Amino acid sequence: MTRGGLCVCLALTVDRPADVQYNVDTETVTFARPSRRSAWCLDVRLLSASSSWSSQLHCDTVDTGSVALDDAHGVTAVEVAFCVRQRPDVCGPAQNATIGHCFIELP
Repeated sequence: MTRGGLCVCLALTVDRPADVQYNVDTETVTFARPSRRSAWCLDVRLLSASSSWSSQLHCDTVDTGSVALDDAHGVTAVEVAFCVRQRPDVCGPAQNATIGHCFIELP
């Protein structure tokens, strides 16, 4: 951005999602909600048994801290990234999910 002949550069840091888990039984991804939820949206990519990545959700809401996936049978890996809601093509680093059947939160 230029103002009065000067270049003004803005830096934006997009956090990596934390505590990302994928429950195979419920086909649900859970994650720690970011502090500024209104600024971010969620990008979820799946790796299938055929070794190809596909985008499952792009710029979905991060408000609840969980999202159900459609037809995610045979998934071997899940990665989640936060993206800028106003610029969904700008995303932070992806985080691989821990994959399991049951996750229990201990006090």
